Amino acid sequence: AFEKVMTAYRMPAGDERKKAMFESSVEATRAPLAVMEDSLAALRLALTMKGRSNRSVESDLDTAVNFLRAGIMSENCNVRANLPVIKKTDAELASELGSCAAYIITKTGELTSGRF
Repeated sequence: AFEKVMTAYRMPAGDERKKAMFESSVEATRAPLAVMEDSLAALRLALTMKGRSNRSVESDLDTAVNFLRAGIMSENCNVRANLPVIKKTDAELASELGSCAAYIITKTGELTSGRF
């Protein structure tokens, strides 16, 4: 998705460039948002395993939770980087995508708060 954004930025100024920038930015936002959603699902699963698995793998579960949380936060940076371009063309879509990311960040915080 990033390469499409870069290709759009290299286009000559005009309507086609604006359209390409918008479309590529939407794609470049949906991809990390999907990773955030999948990571939140994996985080929930990992947390259900704590205390129900072999004690020798508890630290591995903690590590997985920390990596998932870090991945969610990192992908959120990618989502946020693309929202301004989307907002120029479709403020409602930008708000919707930003709200989805914010929900995942909030849930991640709730799930991991005080656990480590």
